[in-house]
Amino acid sequence: MNQLIFSNDFDKIIEEPIDYISNIDDISPNIINNIKDISNKIAIYNICDGTTICSNCFNKLNKNYYCKHCHKSFYHPYEDELRYKNAIMNYNEIDEIKNIEDNIKYYFFDIVKGNILLYVIKEHIYFNNPLTPLPFKTSSLSIQEVWHIKEDYMTNLITKEVTIYNDIDNKIDDMEEKERVYDLLYDTYLCLNNLDILKNTIYKYSLIWEGVKHLKLVKPCLVNMVYAPIHLKQFEYLVKNKLYNLAFDYTCTLNYDNKLKKLLKANLDFLQKNDLDYYHFLAFELCQKQDLDLINYCMQHLYLLKEITETANITVEELRDYFAQQEDFNEEYYVDYNDYLRMLKEEGYNIKDKKNIFPSNFYEAHNKLYLEYTISKDKKINDKINKFSKILELNSYQDDQYIIIPASSIESLIDESKQQSNCVRTYSRRYSNKETELYFMRKKDKLDESFVTIEVKNGKIVQARTKYNQLPSDDIMNILKRWEHNLIIIETNIKESDDN
Repeated sequence: MNQLIFSNDFDKIIEEPIDYISNIDDISPNIINNIKDISNKIAIYNICDGTTICSNCFNKLNKNYYCKHCHKSFYHPYEDELRYKNAIMNYNEIDEIKNIEDNIKYYFFDIVKGNILLYVIKEHIYFNNPLTPLPFKTSSLSIQEVWHIKEDYMTNLITKEVTIYNDIDNKIDDMEEKERVYDLLYDTYLCLNNLDILKNTIYKYSLIWEGVKHLKLVKPCLVNMVYAPIHLKQFEYLVKNKLYNLAFDYTCTLNYDNKLKKLLKANLDFLQKNDLDYYHFLAFELCQKQDLDLINYCMQHLYLLKEITETANITVEELRDYFAQQEDFNEEYYVDYNDYLRMLKEEGYNIKDKKNIFPSNFYEAHNKLYLEYTISKDKKINDKINKFSKILELNSYQDDQYIIIPASSIESLIDESKQQSNCVRTYSRRYSNKETELYFMRKKDKLDESFVTIEVKNGKIVQARTKYNQLPSDDIMNILKRWEHNLIIIETNIKESDDN
């Protein structure tokens, strides 16, 4: 431990300054080699087509992230968007590789006179070498931060910033603060080859050196490196039970109570075999089934599914099977279904009745309920839309092939929304209040079929979309531009008495 010494004026006792490494050249070759080994296994990821390429020779990797030209393996990037893209640098096109510039951070521990130091090393990577027309990986290392780790707090020896663990614990229920704390240095790799030095320190009960032996790559947040292993029983419990990914991934957010212990104990073999990370564990906790397909299904819309299942007291399996029976299923069903349950509840329907929560035709039931809900909230809304549409008829258009007419009712907006798979129905209140103008473009020989949905404000087209929110063709846009040129700007400051 560092000694207590008198100040220069001999008026108080202070701690002897800790002699930490400030020059990157003085870092142990063992640590530098570990950093280089991690860095050399970071692939380049094409965000356009999902392929990965070697950061050395720039050839595509095979499906196992192996480069046949360099004869080496790379880290696997995470595939789900809820997690950070792991072990990758993003680019759009192959010729953009020279423009890649990235900063990657690494942790490593050191012991100086009994003091635990945690270094944060920054690697600056770039591929633009003026001496060659081809991309060439170049990097430089620098010491970014040095933390002195103590039992109740940690101090940044460079900036003198002090973080008290108890403050973190007190703010654990503050979502914004939680996100800030847990995102602190999250995208940082841990050097694994010297953790045995922690065995006889305040980390002795954490077994942190045991856990990392079973992980090819560890990217914990700073809190999970200093606060969780020292203070949280669940960290030691998870490591002892060989749930290594879970231990190093957002441990602090797990509510370590009897319910969690019971769940872990009852499913320990399955959890050990699959070593789920935090978000996959939350998905497992939601469905509580030893079924990886179901867990991955939950991962797609984790928090939305949690809200849905809690609102209607239904299982994830029931919801998955129900959606599978619906025609033209798309990802918006989850949002719309959650909206549907909310309206059922507010309109006083029995949400325990399976006929209510699982109608045979979901979209038809949703739209019918939306109409009922909207009118119940504002019984004049349909009359307002109808009156406003009669004024907007001044902007109607027709030629040999097409007509453009204003939306005349809530029913027409719901029908348009259903046919086009868009959300124009949700514009009904704004439309009735004359905050926007809504028009439908139809083919003359198919007047009942939606073709283009148009929004206008102040005489200008704000948006025009075909089915699935696609842009119209150039020919149609040319027609719309000519129509826009002749639009009459409708005065919206109509007296309130006109609406009654």
